[in-house]
Amino acid sequence: MHDQSPKPKHVWNRISDEVRDKVIKLALKETELSPRELAVTFTDTESYFISEASVYRVLKAHDLLTSPAFISCD
Repeated sequence: MHDQSPKPKHVWNRISDEVRDKVIKLALKETELSPRELAVTFTDTESYFISEASVYRVLKAHDLLTSPAFISCD
C-alpha cells in the first residue's frame, strides 16, 4: 500500500473557468457595480447562481477590485 493524498478528484462547488471568464467580462463591462450587484446581475442574466463572496474572490484574483469610495462628511 502506498500513501495517497486525500485530494478529491472532483470538487463539487468549484466555479468553472468558463463562469469565471463570464464574471470577469461582466465586471469589465459594468465597472460601477459592486461585487454584490455583480453577483445579482450575473445570476439574473446567466441563470447561474454565484455568491457575492465568489465574485469578490474572482475579481480579487484578477486585480479588478477598486478602492472603496470615501465620502466626505463636511
